[in-house]
Amino acid sequence: MLSKFLIAVMLCGLTGCGFEPVYQAKSDQPHSLPFSLQVTGDNETAYSTYKFKQEMNTLLSTFTPPSEEKLKIKVHLTEAFGDIGYGSDASILRSQGRMVATLGIYSSKATLLHENTLDTVSSYTVNNAEEFTNLSAKNAARERLIISLASEVSREISFVIRKLEPASTQGVLASREGIKP
Repeated sequence: MLSKFLIAVMLCGLTGCGFEPVYQAKSDQPHSLPFSLQVTGDNETAYSTYKFKQEMNTLLSTFTPPSEEKLKIKVHLTEAFGDIGYGSDASILRSQGRMVATLGIYSSKATLLHENTLDTVSSYTVNNAEEFTNLSAKNAARERLIISLASEVSREISFVIRKLEPASTQGVLASREGIKP
């Protein structure tokens, strides 16, 4: 009797502390993208390419395609960092990062529907005495660039999807948003 009571208390304690079974399927798993997303970049920007694709996956997971066909989205990333501010002794005071995304949206039949180039810029202060501080500042600027550019690209994709929707659907969406079609 005592052992059954202890087992019941342990089970309640485990569920109360946030214990989750390892092999249980979660019901709120993210669904697959309604798009085929391909993100490429230079070998030097492998982290940026990976992080950008992860950001895009989360941003695009809420979108619905305009029709039954699966759109293909291709994004090519390039990034560059350079010095933009110098002191009177020619020491570097400020650096800047720039990230460019070349976006192509294709139909399932490989017809180009939309193409655009988007870019974003972020800068950071350079401290010549501290190498770690400079590296941290550069990495933080890179993160800002990735997040900002991913949101710009997702807005562009949203705009294109709205353009591709049939006229009847646009009227319904416009009436919900209070906009004349």
